[in-house]
Amino acid sequence: AGLLAVALILSVVGVIASGIIENARAMLAHAAQYQSRIDQISASLFYSYGGHGTPPTLKIMLAHIDAAQTLAVIAGAVENLTANALFIVIYLGFLLAASFRFTSKLDQLYAVPANRTHAANVLTAIRKSMEQYLWMQTVVSLITSVLTYLSLVALGLDHALFWASLIFLLNYIPTIGAIVGFVLPTLFALVQFPDLARPALIGVSIFAWHFVIGHWLQPRMMGKSLNLSPLVVLLS
Repeated sequence: AGLLAVALILSVVGVIASGIIENARAMLAHAAQYQSRIDQISASLFYSYGGHGTPPTLKIMLAHIDAAQTLAVIAGAVENLTANALFIVIYLGFLLAASFRFTSKLDQLYAVPANRTHAANVLTAIRKSMEQYLWMQTVVSLITSVLTYLSLVALGLDHALFWASLIFLLNYIPTIGAIVGFVLPTLFALVQFPDLARPALIGVSIFAWHFVIGHWLQPRMMGKSLNLSPLVVLLS
């Protein structure tokens, strides 16, 4: 079961990575359109703050970037990501190997059958609580991402499935994940659309779903599933 779970998780990670790559290719296919819109936004901000002369364009801004330094930063990030992934796989292997002998170790730790049974019950309760919390978090993230996806499709945002999937993953990161999941699609909407109305609606819809689910539905679900007061969950 442990090996099957690891294989399933790695498969899901592979599917997610494949989806990110495909969406990156689709975004690159519309790079000229996005660049033109970025130049328009840059010119608008330039003149709004009293600028004179030729406004900065994306090409001009990128020309001032040190290519060698940028590549070094990207290479360092890739190296750290690879190293962390390797360490995670190594740790996972040790954890799986240790888990197969856990029952025998528990028998050696607690010679008295009653103590051994009590310890096993405590560990089982901890495991079930963690599983329950993760399952509830998954359900909440799924509801948020589905509602967000429907809103983004209705408002015509490109790559709506990608943004909804990203929001689903980011919801596992408390507070910061919700902020990033709100900011990135909204910024992309500013680049895609020539007006401010639809980006504003997209930002409001994403914020609204996060607010309603995070401050109303999730505390009640956590309170019910984990036997906690919804008020305590909300305050936490």
